[in-house]
Amino acid sequence: MLPIAAWRTRQENIQLPEHYRDVLPCPSQNLPPNLMLSLQQGLPLAASQVPAASCQIKPSLPIRSPPNIFGLVHQYAGYEFPSHDAEDYVMFEDLCNHSIVVGEASPPRDSSSEAANCFFPYPNSSSYHLGNWFWSGRAQKSQAGIRALIKIVGDQGFVPSDVCHNKWDQINVLLAGDLGTNDDNQWVDTADEGWHATDVKIHVPFHSRTENPGMKIYSGIRLYHHLLVAVMKEWFSDPHDFQYFHIEPYDLLWKLPVDPSGTEFRVHGELYTSQSFLKAHNDLQQSPREPGCQLEHVICTFMLWSDATHLTSFGNARLWPIYLYFGNESKYRRGKPTLNSCNHVAYFEKVWTSSDALSNFMAELTPL
Repeated sequence: MLPIAAWRTRQENIQLPEHYRDVLPCPSQNLPPNLMLSLQQGLPLAASQVPAASCQIKPSLPIRSPPNIFGLVHQYAGYEFPSHDAEDYVMFEDLCNHSIVVGEASPPRDSSSEAANCFFPYPNSSSYHLGNWFWSGRAQKSQAGIRALIKIVGDQGFVPSDVCHNKWDQINVLLAGDLGTNDDNQWVDTADEGWHATDVKIHVPFHSRTENPGMKIYSGIRLYHHLLVAVMKEWFSDPHDFQYFHIEPYDLLWKLPVDPSGTEFRVHGELYTSQSFLKAHNDLQQSPREPGCQLEHVICTFMLWSDATHLTSFGNARLWPIYLYFGNESKYRRGKPTLNSCNHVAYFEKVWTSSDALSNFMAELTPL
C-alpha cells in the first residue's frame, strides 16, 4: 500500500506570484552586429565609403539594442554600433556585492587561500618566483640570471596574468619588514610614480594705507600632482582596465514590457548615459579632424573630488588630496574599493596665515 504522501501526483515548476519573486540583476543584451547590415541599407553612403578626414556631418540613425528582461534598451545616435562594448565583459559579480548562485549550495572551501599565504607577501606562485629572481643574486644581472629568468617564464606553471597587475611597491614595503595591518600601507608613492611639483603663485592684496599697497605675488607654495593626460593614457592603454570603459554614450530607455506600444522613458544612472556626455560626444564627432588621422574620436570623462585629511594625530596640519574616477566606467565598479578604480592625482596644501614663510612675507610688506 502506498503512503499518503504518494497518493497525490507531484507538481513541479510551480511559479510563485509576482510579488514573491526575487529578480536578480541582469546585464543588458549584447549588441547585434548582424542587425547593422539591414540598418545601413537605407543610408545613402556606406560606412566604409565615408572618408575619415572629412568634416562633413555624417548621417545619423538611431540604433537600438535588444531589450533585457527588465525592458531596458540602449539607443545609439549614430550610423553604426560602437567598436567596443563594455557590457560584453559585465558579469553577475559586477552587479552585486556578493557572488550568490541561487539554487546551488556553496562549494566547499578549498586550500587555495592557504596556498596563497605560503607566498606572502606575493599573491601567487608566479609573482613569488619572479620577485625571488629580482632580489636574488647581484644587482647587475648576468647571462646566468637571464637564463634563470627564461626558465621561470617558460615554465608551464607560470601564469603571465598573475603578475601583470601586482602592486610591486606595496609588496616591496612588506618585504622590508612593515607587516602591520594599517590601511596606510596601501598608499605607497615612490619617486618613479609620476609625481610632479609645480610652483604656485598667488596674489596677496594690501590695502591703500600700507607702505606697499596693491597686489603682491607670494610664491611659497608647491603643488604635487600627476599629469591627467598621463593617467588617462595609463588606463586606456591597459587592456584589462579598458575593457570596462564605455567609449560611446547612449540613451538608456525603458517602457513597460507588457505594453510594447506604450510611452518610453529615459533612465538616469550612469554618466555615459547623461545628456551632457551625449552632447559632448556629438560635438566631438562633428568637429574637424586632424589631417591624416583616422582614429576613433571618443570622450574621456574625469570625476574629481577632495576632502580634508589630517596628517597628525594632534594638531591642525591638513592636506586636501584630489581623487579621480573615470566616468566611462560603471558606478558599480567605481563603488567597489577592491577594484582600485580611484586615482590619487594631487595634493592641495592650505596656506596658513600663521606659517613662518607667509608671516615673514606679510611682515616685510607691512612694517609696524
